[in-house]
Amino acid sequence: MARVFGIIAEGPSDIAVIRNILTGYFSDPDLELTEIQPVKKQPSGEYEAGGWNQVLACCASDRLRGAFQYNEAVIIQIDTDVCEEKGYDVSKRGEKDKVVMPEELILRVEEKLSALIGTEVMEKFTDRILFAVCVDELECWLLPLYYTDRKKSKTTGCLSTLNQALGKKEDFTIDVNKKNHRYYEVISEPYRKKRKVLMAAAEQNASFKVFMDRLSARFEMP
Repeated sequence: MARVFGIIAEGPSDIAVIRNILTGYFSDPDLELTEIQPVKKQPSGEYEAGGWNQVLACCASDRLRGAFQYNEAVIIQIDTDVCEEKGYDVSKRGEKDKVVMPEELILRVEEKLSALIGTEVMEKFTDRILFAVCVDELECWLLPLYYTDRKKSKTTGCLSTLNQALGKKEDFTIDVNKKNHRYYEVISEPYRKKRKVLMAAAEQNASFKVFMDRLSARFEMP
């Protein structure tokens, strides 16, 4: 029987990558991902509005609460690139105004998300909620597929760095204003096909590693 996970994410490109990661981890090509946010319009198949603000809104809504009835767990993905903006309100700074380490920033974002979800839901479903906080953006998780030098572990400017590699190795680049989720399916396909590639890549990026560590702590690798 295929595993079924729900996902709340900033956009369809993020969903595409998370789907390939989960498929590769579980070695389950039949794994299903229920798209809670954003969702596809019918009958056009286009996605409704996405973005970090929609992720936050969904966390505080009944859509999340109802998702546990049909899904083994719910993945909540969000980037940190604009986490200091009004409405997101998570500081990247620590003592002496220094940028905190990725692990600390992840904890701060998780506290924000948990507060929106609410104590009752968090206590009831804590083992079925898995945060995927991407420092600085999900594109950082893709760099180990294209770089072997220090760039593979970057946490800022990752889309630009990724596009530099795509321009040389693929027949496309990512438009920052209109991301094509099918490109992300192609880029992250190695994570779907080869678990060794997936696990090795996660070791190269701090927030990717945190997510994979949380995933393996909740769900034993088949």
